[in-house]
Amino acid sequence: VTVLPVVLPLLLVYISNQWSRSSLYYLVDFKNVGADGLNAAFTAMNQDIGFSEAQYGALASVAFTALFAITSLFAGGLADRYDRKLLTIGSACIWSLATFATAISTDYEQVLAARVLMGLACAFTTSSGYTLIRDLVPKERASLANSMYGSGVYLGGGLSSLSILLDNNIGWRGTCDVIAAYGLFAAALSIFILKKDPKMIEASDVVIDVNVKSDSTKMMQTNVEIEEEEEKKSAFSD
Repeated sequence: VTVLPVVLPLLLVYISNQWSRSSLYYLVDFKNVGADGLNAAFTAMNQDIGFSEAQYGALASVAFTALFAITSLFAGGLADRYDRKLLTIGSACIWSLATFATAISTDYEQVLAARVLMGLACAFTTSSGYTLIRDLVPKERASLANSMYGSGVYLGGGLSSLSILLDNNIGWRGTCDVIAAYGLFAAALSIFILKKDPKMIEASDVVIDVNVKSDSTKMMQTNVEIEEEEEKKSAFSD
């Protein structure tokens, strides 16, 4: 029971991460370029917008992985310093919006920009997720929690392959809309279900403790000043 409130929202976000980044591979068609007219454009991003296999290669690799790799170097440090719950929710919102931006793109440059933004946001998931599990889940349940969270890679990948079914029914743009909506849903659910980052709770307690001590010190100083003033008055009257 103590595992689910932590792992479930993180898992849903991780699934969204994998689904968003991998769906591109199933929404293009270079085998039947120019075939079926409007129907091909409806289901294949490359035929609708118009980009080559070389351009697709950039989208599928360097456009995402370059910024993802660079950002990953800093994501861990940010997770150590800032609220990991907010980082998780914020990054999920950003890559979901990037997915939605892909759905409304009208040219290759717009898809490329959305893909780069997605790579930036997706880098924050694992560093925040695994460390939150470490700090929030009892040690005797840590292995179970980590394995459940890690399954998000395969669940998200499975949903990506099933995107073909969505693509055939609602088109590649509609499929991107569904993926984006799921990501925003996972982020919204995390707001209410995911526990607070214990690091931030400790920091808040330290601030409160410092304020209390400061107030106590000020009161003591005030009392001393009052006593001194009374002693002066007493000495003057004598």
